[in-house]
Amino acid sequence: MPKSITALGGKYYVKDNRDTPDTLMVTYEYPKGFVATFEAMSGTSQSPYPNGAGALFCGTKGRLFVSRSVAQIEPENGSDVEVQAIKPSNNMNMAHWANFIECIKTREKPISDVETCFKTTAVCQLANASYRSKLRLDWDDAKPATEQKEVRPYLMYEYRKPWKLVV
Repeated sequence: MPKSITALGGKYYVKDNRDTPDTLMVTYEYPKGFVATFEAMSGTSQSPYPNGAGALFCGTKGRLFVSRSVAQIEPENGSDVEVQAIKPSNNMNMAHWANFIECIKTREKPISDVETCFKTTAVCQLANASYRSKLRLDWDDAKPATEQKEVRPYLMYEYRKPWKLVV
């Protein structure tokens, strides 16, 4: 989990009644000096990523681009890493769906288990809370909670009656 999250953006392009930004930039600071960024841009067809979306990992020895259709490794200048391109055969999550059905039958733990998915979902929700509160968030993974108490309402959901969550 990140130790801090900062999100900036707004509705600059799409003019409608939603409150979701059409432009968003998020910076996540992880322990041990790892920084990740997330970008979402609705107002341009000129994405810096092939096919308009994907994840780009940049390191001291090279770059790894991953999307639903390709994985590409490109070496940094002077690196001994070799150029590689792999075309995944995931077929739009069919492997995950098949694994889920198999786990229902066998009672095994799925590839995308609830603990892993909680963390990936929480990272997205923390970005939304940072954007909406206009605050840099400091995450305490041991609690798990933000240090900024004023942002916690953005991380809660008010249930419609008669529904409620009891923990």
